[in-house]
Amino acid sequence: MRKRRATARNRYKIMLLVGMFSLFSLVSITNGIASEATEEQKATTQEANQEANAKNATTDKANKRKRAKTTPSHETKPQKTSSPPPTYIDPITGMEFVYIPAGEFMMGSEKNVNTRPVHRVRISSFYMGKYEVTQEEWQKVMGGKALDEKMKRLPAGNVSWDDAQSFIKKLNALTGKHYRLPTEAEWEYAARAGSTEESPWGEDNRKACRYANIADLTLHKAFLESEKDRIPQNELEDTAGFFVCEDGFADAAPVGSFLSNAFGLYDMIGNVAEWSSDYYLDHYKDIPVAHNPEGPARSEINPYYLKPPFKEDDIHVVRGVSWHSGVSEAWFARRSGGFPSIIMEGMGLRLVLEK
Repeated sequence: MRKRRATARNRYKIMLLVGMFSLFSLVSITNGIASEATEEQKATTQEANQEANAKNATTDKANKRKRAKTTPSHETKPQKTSSPPPTYIDPITGMEFVYIPAGEFMMGSEKNVNTRPVHRVRISSFYMGKYEVTQEEWQKVMGGKALDEKMKRLPAGNVSWDDAQSFIKKLNALTGKHYRLPTEAEWEYAARAGSTEESPWGEDNRKACRYANIADLTLHKAFLESEKDRIPQNELEDTAGFFVCEDGFADAAPVGSFLSNAFGLYDMIGNVAEWSSDYYLDHYKDIPVAHNPEGPARSEINPYYLKPPFKEDDIHVVRGVSWHSGVSEAWFARRSGGFPSIIMEGMGLRLVLEK
């Protein structure tokens, strides 16, 4: 009887242990299943998030493209434009032109009554001849006998304002371009090239021969030799008005023989004087336009200088002086007037090319 009861108790303990083990296994399995489910849910959730992000990115791109198509043109950023070429070479004549950037400067000088008052001027960009028009370039347009090789690079001289207009008219017809004489303001702006000095050499006249072909000791020596039989020696030896340096030329020099200015232009002072398109006034008073001024509608000059067939409204501005101009004449703002048909040895031209 006792054995049965012990056996029964043992069976009960075994069943209890088995039951507890089964319960523990069931809990472990359940937890494992739950853990696997959680991991699957996490993976599923992660995949869903990735898909959502991909969709959002695609939507954003589509929206950006849509906005780009529908954005008004005035709201888009301006495109960078390329700078104009620094030079232009005419294919027919070979004339080289330099790009002159827009800017402003103080035009005129207090040195003379016809260069006053000094006034501020704004200039748009343009192309200007790197050199004065040469004899070779003149011949290519106007014709004429063959030139000696030494003459080809000399500036065209003995050119009247009327002659210059004939040259420009033929050149424009040949090239299809729009060449012209510079305005007086364009000329001075280009000559100064940012300088506020009175001349390229500043206040040191001994440096003038590095920059310009002007009345120097070379010219003075030639003058002594040619005039020694007619002029008293004491007058011949007077160098007043001459630059005390030697440029090596007693008259016109090949273009580009001296230093250029900051814009890359040569002979803006000296060699030959240059015509401008403006009519001449003997002052700068009452100038109404400060942006690209084109000068007055007509010229004015002291009636003393008017003799037939010249008329008052015919006079045009001359700039730049020539190889026989001395200390008192060779400065940026210096200006004079000339009748359109007058021909002088030291008169030439430089052109502007409109863009």
